[in-house]
Amino acid sequence: MNSQLLSPSNLLLIPAVMTITLVLGWRGGAAALTATIGTYSYCYALIPAELTAQLASVDFTTVMAALCSSAIFVFVSAGVYRNEMIASVEGIRAEKAKADDANAAKTEFLANMSHEIRTPLNGVLGMAEVLGDSGLEAEQKKYVQTIKDSGRLLLATLNDILDLSKIEARELVIDPVEFDPSEMITSLRRAHSLKARERGLEFAVNFLAPMTPDAKRTGDPHRISQILHNLLSNAVKFTESGSVQLDIGVDPEDHDRMILTVSDTGRGMSRDQLDSVFDPFVQAENSTSREFGGTGLGLAIVSRLVELMDGTVDVASEEGRGTRFRIELPLPRVETAPARAPKPAAAPSANDQAGGPAILIVDDNMTNRMVLGALLRPLDGQIAFAENGAEAVDACTARPFDIIFMDIRMPLMDGVEATRRIRAMESQIDRLPAPIIANTANVMEHQIAEYEATGFNAVLAKPVKQDELLDVSKELLEGDRAFHVAQSLRRQA
Repeated sequence: MNSQLLSPSNLLLIPAVMTITLVLGWRGGAAALTATIGTYSYCYALIPAELTAQLASVDFTTVMAALCSSAIFVFVSAGVYRNEMIASVEGIRAEKAKADDANAAKTEFLANMSHEIRTPLNGVLGMAEVLGDSGLEAEQKKYVQTIKDSGRLLLATLNDILDLSKIEARELVIDPVEFDPSEMITSLRRAHSLKARERGLEFAVNFLAPMTPDAKRTGDPHRISQILHNLLSNAVKFTESGSVQLDIGVDPEDHDRMILTVSDTGRGMSRDQLDSVFDPFVQAENSTSREFGGTGLGLAIVSRLVELMDGTVDVASEEGRGTRFRIELPLPRVETAPARAPKPAAAPSANDQAGGPAILIVDDNMTNRMVLGALLRPLDGQIAFAENGAEAVDACTARPFDIIFMDIRMPLMDGVEATRRIRAMESQIDRLPAPIIANTANVMEHQIAEYEATGFNAVLAKPVKQDELLDVSKELLEGDRAFHVAQSLRRQA
């Protein structure tokens, strides 16, 4: 055993062991060298006298010389290698830090731009909606509708830019839930059939066997709706005559994979145009943006959303004969839908005797307060106003409110801190918590998560839509205190 240990061939193991050890640091290498010298010295001392003659060519001096030579070589080579490795790791860390800083700066920039654009746009769209319901003449209503359409186009462009940025930064998360495909398709049909009729187009939606429309699926209905909305909008926009059709079916071999096909009889695309159809900021031809408008982001978002959902998207087109998009998505069937728990009884109103809910609107912008107050008129409530979070806390301490609409960015105290203090006050005096809705232009995904964690009951994005505003308000007033995120906001978040 000792003779094998001291054989020249086994001495070659020393540099290998020490190289691995030295990569971890000089102290480890020195410890390995010391242990190796001690082990070999001890083994040599135990060699019986009768074997010493047989190992005359490998005496103790030879072993130590070989060991020290190996150590010197390994220390030098491993030291150089380790220094290069550390330098490389530090370089990678520095580049990653730069990338993280750049990504954080971009996220902050997008959040700020979203806030600065949405705030005035909230006033434009909100007052346009109020003005449209104020008994205008037909010609005046047409002008107001033009304002609303232009504002919504600007909002859609902003949403597309935010969506693409979040996808590229890997901040957009798919949220799979149980949903009813027929409800989603009904909403899409309602939204696009009218536009198709205005352009003189046939619009058809077909459920193909063995697809069962009312069978629930598991997936993200808001992102699926966004995909189909982009495809149907393009199909209607780029089709001068003929038809637009949406077919919904399943893979014959796997009924948990849904197949969505959008086809039209429009102008179609050439082979060269098809090669870049999913690239951002690209449209079929330069004249397209001048004739039809748009940023060229819709199909880029479609492609990336499908990829995030582990699906596939294919496109076939022929110039002058139309285009067909075919999407496959894994959307597992829900065999049995769980029974819904009954809604809790509505909490008694703070102003039942007065006949309407007590409403507090908190916003530092006078226009936003005026818009929200006008949009909430159908609730027939008593409306109070606060210009910042500190005033909101004082108002809620003085009296209870049935529902509170809270802006986020405000002077003196922001909406998040105000909500924390209101919740603490309610807990301290054992008051039933009032529903608080974050009505804000800050609607990035991490911001929405913060609102939910803080104690908000819902979040609505500026510019707010009156139907969503009233729907969420009524649900909260009826006692449904689950965290509400409006469908339009889910597309942005």
